[in-house]
This record gives sequence, C-alpha cells and structure tokens, in this order.
Amino acid sequence: MKKLLVFILVIAGIGYWFKSLVQSGAVERYLDAHPNPALNPQVEYYWGVLLDLANHSQSAMYRYHRVVDKYPRSSSAPLAWVASIELLDDSRKALAESERFLAAYPDHPKAELVRRKISIIKNGY
Repeated sequence: MKKLLVFILVIAGIGYWFKSLVQSGAVERYLDAHPNPALNPQVEYYWGVLLDLANHSQSAMYRYHRVVDKYPRSSSAPLAWVASIELLDDSRKALAESERFLAAYPDHPKAELVRRKISIIKNGY
C-alpha cells in the first residue's frame, strides 16, 4: 500500500512538473531550438490531440497550425490540418480549408472524411 501511494505521488509530481514546463513555454522553446523533422511534428500533433480532448480548442488549434506551418511535408501535417478543420466553428472557413486540403491532399486517407464534411456544409447532410 505504501509503494502504491509513493508511486501515485511520483506520477502526480511528474505531471505537475510537465504541466509547469508546458505552461512556461519551455517545451515549445525546446522543440524550436532542437528541430527534428521526424519527431517534432508528431509531438506537436499529439500535443494538439491531448489539448483537443481536454476541451482546449484554441490551444489545440494553435498546435495543429504549428504542425502544418512548420512541418508541411511531415506525415502529421495532413492529420493536423483535418483536425483543425474539425475545430472550426465558422462553416465558410471550414469549407474553404476543406477545399484547400483536398487540393493539397486529394488521395490522403482523410480526404473522404473531408469530402463528407464539405457535403454536410453544402447540403446539410
């Protein structure tokens, strides 16, 4: 029982420490100072996913845009782009971004999802 309590406290401490690093901007500064085109886009994308799951849509959108802007040739860029489209409240912006996505990635596995999004926006279904 004592070991479990210590384990929980250690995990909580690590979580608190990492949260403070993220909030201070240290993680982002580190990623910018140490570019790794194989790893950084994935870190930024999944960071956005976690923020999205935690209902921090604006912060998630920021992460997704960083992936698309900084790593446009990465495999995470189209995923981040689609995720950012899903977060848009403005249907005109969502339609425009969806069409831009399809122009850039017409054969991407997420293209069908984007086509359905366009159909819903245009036709209501």
